[in-house]
Amino acid sequence: MATPPRDETVAQAMARVLAAERDAATAVAQARRDAQAQVNAARDAARALVDGAAARIAARQQRHAQALAQRIQRLQAQAGMPPDAAKTTDAAMATAVARVAAMLTGGLPVR
Repeated sequence: MATPPRDETVAQAMARVLAAERDAATAVAQARRDAQAQVNAARDAARALVDGAAARIAARQQRHAQALAQRIQRLQAQAGMPPDAAKTTDAAMATAVARVAAMLTGGLPVR
């Protein structure tokens, strides 16, 4: 069997190197796509986790707010207060606070 000419051997070697470079570039590109897909999946999973936690927290807060409102209504009923007693105006509250402050500081007699 005859040995191929040197130029042909070099050309074949270069062709193998170029093919290997193309294969490597293709593999690197695929690895990048796979890595990005994993990053996207992890981001989506984290977002779903946060969204689920936020929904559970909101639902829990709503349940506690409802329970608190019911408790306030029961306490008002036990105290014989009308249901709208909690709607004291800001002015009435300010007047009451001022009276208490005056009584505590000696400005008004305690009745």
